[in-house]
Amino acid sequence: MDLSFSLLLTAVYLAVQLVYCEANGQFSNDRQLASSMQGRAYGSNSSIPACGLPSVMASSIPTDRERMVGVWYQYMKKDNLPLTLNKVLENTIVERTYYPGTSISAVMTDQKITITNRDASAACIGRFNLIVGRVDGIATYYRVQTDRTTNPTIHQLYQLYLDPSSEGMAIQYECAKPNFGTGVCDVPYVYVDVRINPNQLSAAQKEAKNKIINDTLKPYCLSITDLQEQTFDNNLSACQPPRPEIYSNMIAGFKASLPMRT
Repeated sequence: MDLSFSLLLTAVYLAVQLVYCEANGQFSNDRQLASSMQGRAYGSNSSIPACGLPSVMASSIPTDRERMVGVWYQYMKKDNLPLTLNKVLENTIVERTYYPGTSISAVMTDQKITITNRDASAACIGRFNLIVGRVDGIATYYRVQTDRTTNPTIHQLYQLYLDPSSEGMAIQYECAKPNFGTGVCDVPYVYVDVRINPNQLSAAQKEAKNKIINDTLKPYCLSITDLQEQTFDNNLSACQPPRPEIYSNMIAGFKASLPMRT
């Protein structure tokens, strides 16, 4: 079988898998059974806990991903990965479409993430995310990494806060290890990205952004003390990782399988 055709089939398969997950509740809980409070859904078999991010969110912040195009810089994060240097994200619109298996308007975005390892190697690493983001702030992304296996991995992302202006900030959440017994995510990831290189933010700007972060995370008993601050070294050369062929073919596959929205 031709390699390009095989990769296209992989992309279509992932799209079908997404529809299956949606239909079977892996990415969205039963609206009739789910408990919810302040936009949080913790599962049908548990009471709403006092703290913690939900394994699955029933709702998110309305998000127009067309307004998220351009460059972002990671300001803070909470995940289980080591800190890196100069983490930059660049979003480009691929197509206006519909979320797979629904009539919900969505935007397909090509996101390139570049980072540099903090160790002596100072290796340049690329992470490429094909994001299918719904207008209600719930998005699914498919990742290919240059430093790991090239097989795409599927992730679910929720928007907690968004100001897409030239001095704005975005706060997004992903549950890396859901717990459907308690309804609380066992391993939550939180990403805080800003439009301005953090090195160029004034003390007053940082204070204002930190307050927004704290206010956004407070309902989940989290704050900036639970996050790690990213470092930007202006002396490092620009990181320009190669775009994996499988990623380019995956985009082509999704464009072929999802309808275009005018």
